[in-house]
Amino acid sequence: MADVLVAMSGGVDSSVAAYLLKCRGYSVRGVYLMLSPESDPTAAEHAAKLAGIPFSVRDCRKSFSDRIMRRFSDEYLAGLTPNPCVFCNESLKIPALIEEADSLGCRTVATGHYAGTAESGGRTVLRRSKNRSKDQSYMLYRVSRDALSRLVFPIGDLDKNEVRRIALEAGIPSAAAKDSQDICFIPDGDYRRFLADFAGAVPVAGDYVYSDGRILGTHSGSWGFTVGQRRGIGIAWEHPLYVTGKDTSANRVFLGPEADLYSNTLTASDTVFAFPAESPFRCECRIRYSHTGSLCTVVPAGKNTVSVIFDTPQRAVTRGQSAVFYDGDIVLGGGYID
Repeated sequence: MADVLVAMSGGVDSSVAAYLLKCRGYSVRGVYLMLSPESDPTAAEHAAKLAGIPFSVRDCRKSFSDRIMRRFSDEYLAGLTPNPCVFCNESLKIPALIEEADSLGCRTVATGHYAGTAESGGRTVLRRSKNRSKDQSYMLYRVSRDALSRLVFPIGDLDKNEVRRIALEAGIPSAAAKDSQDICFIPDGDYRRFLADFAGAVPVAGDYVYSDGRILGTHSGSWGFTVGQRRGIGIAWEHPLYVTGKDTSANRVFLGPEADLYSNTLTASDTVFAFPAESPFRCECRIRYSHTGSLCTVVPAGKNTVSVIFDTPQRAVTRGQSAVFYDGDIVLGGGYID
């Protein structure tokens, strides 16, 4: 019976996670979750063979399509800009790993995420990686406390160069592989093509509306734009134009100068917290995965809803992304930006 079940994607991070656990003397088993249509377990199986550990494949493609890809397309077409990794980790990927571990008699589950856990207030909480440039706690903030108590992150605090060095010395083929920056089910980054193929979205011409109400021209579908976007607008103007908002019901895209992208506040709903959040508190907030974070005051505003007031205006606060709250390295919780 294995001590630890490792989620292996075939990439360098999860392969090194499995290798390190084996080197530390754990009885390790690898599993590959087939999620997107492009799933291919070949590289993961090869890495497992190199590490000398049992390996299996779990096919989650139907659930992934029905729940994750469908939710992404529905939200995108409704005018949001969702991060599918957030709700996938919460509702599919981590639960599937826990279920697989239970079926195999494994108490502990490991992944190749750059994150960590800590004990605080008698409970296991998520913390961000000491490697801030690769930290993935933003993607994991919605994972349940019960699941966190069973998760370990063997490479969570390592530098990426160190991970690649370990992989190279171990003969792991993915040692020099380029990191993926795209959504797994949109590997080419072409959201319009995905929405057309998956959801049958058809571009429909609509108005570009300037901040003063003037119509500046036409676009080919409001769902193809996101707040903060500059490229692809196709209008020459006296200053650079940015997407400052959109109204999908009227098929309108709002444009303006960069100054119009900044906001002091946001509201987040469907919040989850590691600790009770019943009164205003100070913390750091990240409004997207690549955001470094900004100091703010969080004010509970109703059931599972908070208002966030930033000390300094933030650029391109975007509906559908997550606002994630931190106290130092500890993840306090977060919610979806309205």
